[in-house]
Amino acid sequence: MKRFFKTLAGKTTLFTICVISTILFVATLFGAFVYYEGNFYTRNKENIENDILSVMIRDDIYGYVYEAASVKDDASIQEADKGNLIFQIKEKGEDDPIVYSESAVSVKKFEHSFDYSAQYDEEGYVREIYSSYEPSQTDNIRDFVVEVSIKKNSGIEDFYSLEAKIFPLVYSLRYGVYGIMAFSLLMLIISFVALMSVAGRRNDSEMLYPGPLHKIPFDILCAAVLLGFVFFVYIVDQGFRIDMVQIILMLIGAMLFINAFLGLCMSAAVRIKNKDLIKGSFIYWCFGICLKVLKYVIQILKQIFDWFIEILKSIPLIWKVLAVFSFLSLIELFFLKRRNDFLWLFVKMIEFVILSYICLCMHRLLKAGEAMANGDLSYQVDTGRMILDLKKHGEDLSSIAKGMAIAVEERLKSERMKTELITNVSHDIKTPLTSIINYADLISKENVSRKQIKEYSDVLIRQSNRLKRLLEDLVEASKASSGNL
Repeated sequence: MKRFFKTLAGKTTLFTICVISTILFVATLFGAFVYYEGNFYTRNKENIENDILSVMIRDDIYGYVYEAASVKDDASIQEADKGNLIFQIKEKGEDDPIVYSESAVSVKKFEHSFDYSAQYDEEGYVREIYSSYEPSQTDNIRDFVVEVSIKKNSGIEDFYSLEAKIFPLVYSLRYGVYGIMAFSLLMLIISFVALMSVAGRRNDSEMLYPGPLHKIPFDILCAAVLLGFVFFVYIVDQGFRIDMVQIILMLIGAMLFINAFLGLCMSAAVRIKNKDLIKGSFIYWCFGICLKVLKYVIQILKQIFDWFIEILKSIPLIWKVLAVFSFLSLIELFFLKRRNDFLWLFVKMIEFVILSYICLCMHRLLKAGEAMANGDLSYQVDTGRMILDLKKHGEDLSSIAKGMAIAVEERLKSERMKTELITNVSHDIKTPLTSIINYADLISKENVSRKQIKEYSDVLIRQSNRLKRLLEDLVEASKASSGNL
């Protein structure tokens, strides 16, 4: 079964069950609310049906009441065709109807009666029609009575015939609606969970296959679905009418919204499985761009700050230059004739920037010279923002430091080679010298008849030990001179 639901047919089945369950759940939830608000559990069937018919009738005849209120005294009687609705409108105290349907003359007794009041302005035109409450002013008021009946089994299809067929079924479901609601909710949860689990999966592979919606940022999809829902609610709120066309359009709109919402949920499930729900959003992309721009701006500000700090560090040099520059500018200000003060000020600002730049480069060269004088031969002059002779001088200082470092390294290498030579030669000499000392010692311990032989061996031992001490002192001195002691 799981492999089937991973196929296109299985996903379509789950999707259809989700849509039907959602519509059924919303409909039963709305029905339960209507049952509760309409007191379906405390009132009898006839009273409830009369209230529903009253609302429908008032909506239908409002325009005709306005027409009747607008008719002058000498106007002729109007006729209207309202399908299964039979009515006549009369002014209170009058016997002749002003507006009536063509079947009203055959009705002996009407089933419903409604009172209306029309308020007029000073010119005699209808200002407003009141039905459920009294007008605030009693001047320029005309009262009307609307008598209504409904045809039974006439064969005419309209909302009244539809109500007569549907209301008994709706009334009989006032208790069963909760069972249908629970069942639809259970089916919705099961089908929704199953649909989300197989989203992006195929029965022939365990890999994830995102759909075409995966290429669209998720937040844009959410915004599109939300805007569609808001537009749908706005259209319904602005143009709602109780007619078959409006109801069909509402159902189509609800179906489209449910389909779009389920598609959005499936896309979210695939993105969660792929771990790119947030990374694949437009907001995340914008945030990344803003972060890069912010890092770039911070880097530029840091460079400006470092440049400013370097200028501050070279204040003594700059003060000297500024003192000379200010003195020369004052002489020019007071003793030379200028045609344009703004141009003069602009030129002086440019000269100030150039002098500051030269002072900054000189400060770097000064720091390089101090570092080399203190023995730091690895110091390199930063010539990145230098030009012309200043840059060449900085490169020469770096080359001098590099050359001195190479010379010192060569000297250290020569010293190490000399030390290693002395150590190796001393080791090579100590090996036969040790043999001489050992054999001389053995000769001195032998019992010989000639006294001279013992004296000779003592001289050999004494001189050999002295030579050994001299070699050891030579090695120690070599180590001390190379700094390896």
